Amino acid sequence: FKKVAEQYRKAKQAYKDAKEKFKAAVASGDEEAAKGYAKMFLLDAADMVIKSLEKVKEKAEASDDLTEAELADIASDIDAKINEMEKAKAAVDAAKTKEEIKQAGAGIIAAWNRTRFRLKIHAAKVMEGKVGEIIKRSETLERKLERVITRIDRKSVV
Repeated sequence: FKKVAEQYRKAKQAYKDAKEKFKAAVASGDEEAAKGYAKMFLLDAADMVIKSLEKVKEKAEASDDLTEAELADIASDIDAKINEMEKAKAAVDAAKTKEEIKQAGAGIIAAWNRTRFRLKIHAAKVMEGKVGEIIKRSETLERKLERVITRIDRKSVV
């Protein structure tokens, strides 16, 4: 998990850097550089989405609270979303003209919009399992404390 989190941080930084370079190229009027930085910006944005998906998938796989069916559903859905994002990246990479880059960028945005909702659902399932585990532990602790209090009450009455 730490490895994926670090990869996500690197992808996020690369995304920010590419965005700044793109803005600078547009401001300077260098269209070729702007196209190159736009592609880099879009590819880094797609990488960030992929890293986010991988992060949720790793957390789901590490969770003991999900059933095998839930885990299989989450893993297959995330793999499909990663594949969709990889295809969008390939379209950006193959784009040559400004219009092709715009279309490929729209493809990445559309893929992200389809992915975003499912990503939140999967992350919520993982968190729900963690909260369920915390509740179980607190109930066990509550029972133990009640037994201790009962023993103390008995000793103080005698």
